[in-house]
Amino acid sequence: MVTKLRNWLEFPLHADYPLASRPGALMVAGLACVAILIITVTGLSRSLEQRSPEFARTLFPLNAEAVLNRAAALRRASPDADLQPLEPVALGLLPTHAGDPRLYSLIGEIRRRAGDSQNAFIAFDQAFALSRTEFDALLWTLQRALEQDDFSAALDRLDILFRRWPAQVSLLAPALSDVFSNPKHYPRFLERMKADPPWRRNLFPALSRDPAALAFLAQLMQDLAAGSTPPRSGEVTPVLSALLAAGRTDLAYRTFVLTLTPAERKHAGYVYNGRFLLPPSGRAFDWQIRNHPGMTATVGSGDEAGGLRVQFSNTPVLNLSIGQSTALPPGTYELEFTAAATEARLPKELLWRMVCLGSNRIVAEAPVSPGTYKATTSRTQLTIPNADCTLQVLQLVTKAMVESWNDRYSGTVVFNDFRISAVD
Repeated sequence: MVTKLRNWLEFPLHADYPLASRPGALMVAGLACVAILIITVTGLSRSLEQRSPEFARTLFPLNAEAVLNRAAALRRASPDADLQPLEPVALGLLPTHAGDPRLYSLIGEIRRRAGDSQNAFIAFDQAFALSRTEFDALLWTLQRALEQDDFSAALDRLDILFRRWPAQVSLLAPALSDVFSNPKHYPRFLERMKADPPWRRNLFPALSRDPAALAFLAQLMQDLAAGSTPPRSGEVTPVLSALLAAGRTDLAYRTFVLTLTPAERKHAGYVYNGRFLLPPSGRAFDWQIRNHPGMTATVGSGDEAGGLRVQFSNTPVLNLSIGQSTALPPGTYELEFTAAATEARLPKELLWRMVCLGSNRIVAEAPVSPGTYKATTSRTQLTIPNADCTLQVLQLVTKAMVESWNDRYSGTVVFNDFRISAVD
């Protein structure tokens, strides 16, 4: 019996077993051909869904990727492209792709463009329920939350959006300042920032590029500084630079002072970190120190001595890159510092100069003596005028006009204990 069954299933090797007499084998062969055809057509459709989505869908009408790629191509070509013909196609795919949130999102976008907001948001809600990172659904449920004054839900949507698509931070930043600068809504936003989401570091530079958001941003920085997650130095730097560029000097200086950490606040004053006990942070109103051809500057020594060590390498020195900005109110002050030198040769002088930023008006100069000597205190008075001098720069300079090898600087000078105090 087994032998007869095997012979009946096997392909006949002679005319005594015609194929037509075995309907089971014929059915198997037919089904195999159909399966091969379906697999071939489906594979071809998949391979074309990016380059030619319309043809890919013609080959295989159930190719959802082709439909979605077609919609994406239309939207790239024109933001106002007509997507209406794709609605019945997307609806027809739902029975076989009920778990694909992108189809619901596409349907929602089509209905939104047609003015059918109610049904559009039903589709968006379904897409969002399936995937909380579906882009269109996320954007439009965010907009609806804002329209309904549901700011808690709006911040939840923003958090998801910015975590998944960091590039959206810079695009939506201006809108955030418009919405959350409102005193009624600001506390919720501040609490979210205190949670220190990963996109906070991108938000501050993005907001700093919007002049209308600077006051909001400065307030946010100051409020965060009082909490458990104060702004980092890298977050504060672009904000201070933007405030100064916009001429908001007072607000910039106040923001700098109020965002100092408790450890940094110990070194605050009209001259910040006057003993050079902290490394420069790169922020405005901190020391800006860069090495220069012919000169090497070193801050501190890792102990309580601190100090700024400037070493010259027996070459001409024209421009130095050492200084600090400050914002002294109009009045009379005294600049004080100490200097110690070892075989310092300063042919075109070396001096600390304070100028009004913008006008370059000189308000003080304090020369540094050449030679070898222990720490010596220098003092000089200066007057800040009432006009055109809201921001000043204290900088180390020489009087060299051109580089000349006849005027070579050498030796070492160590500066310390900088302070500026008001004179009664």
